[in-house]
Amino acid sequence: MGFKEGKSFAEYSQEALRRANPHYLAVGQAFGRLYGAANVTVRPLQAEALQGGELLMDFFAHLVEDPSSLSFNQDRSNLSLNPFFCEILAGYQGFFRDIHDDRLKQRLIRTLGAGNALFQRERDFMDPEMARRIMAHHREENARLQQQFFPHVPFEAVFGDRDAGEPDPGARLRQSRDRAEQLQRHVIRDLLELLQSMPEGARSPA
Repeated sequence: MGFKEGKSFAEYSQEALRRANPHYLAVGQAFGRLYGAANVTVRPLQAEALQGGELLMDFFAHLVEDPSSLSFNQDRSNLSLNPFFCEILAGYQGFFRDIHDDRLKQRLIRTLGAGNALFQRERDFMDPEMARRIMAHHREENARLQQQFFPHVPFEAVFGDRDAGEPDPGARLRQSRDRAEQLQRHVIRDLLELLQSMPEGARSPA
């Protein structure tokens, strides 16, 4: 959401650390007080913590007796914009009405399709050092969260460090720049192909 306010991911992350967000433990406990602790379930997005190893299957397992009989439309999902694209958008302050403004995303989905690179996830986007700082900052709270809501899932499986063998900061920066450039070239190509396929009259200004 921060990019819609003109914040880079690094800026948004630092602000979240200062505010102690996200505060999952407090939210889970608040719902417990409201609905009763026995009626609140917190699930980490880990395959071993989900029934059937899948989020939708786990969700419907609480609603129907045999969720395996259901057919899920995997094409309908809450798509996210590519994080490198979000970094670019952060430079366009005033482009969005507020943090809930999804008009651009919806238009891109209709125009380019949900399979476009603009909606591709980037496993290596986050700086591993930033990830470690975030996990260390929330470690005590996360330990309480795990013990209270999902003690059957090992703490390290959910909140453990990322794999070792990461490139040095300079190499990571080069990789990030290369990936951002690849994304921009890909999107420019898609837009040019889209324009080429449009009728001449539709491309010309009125």
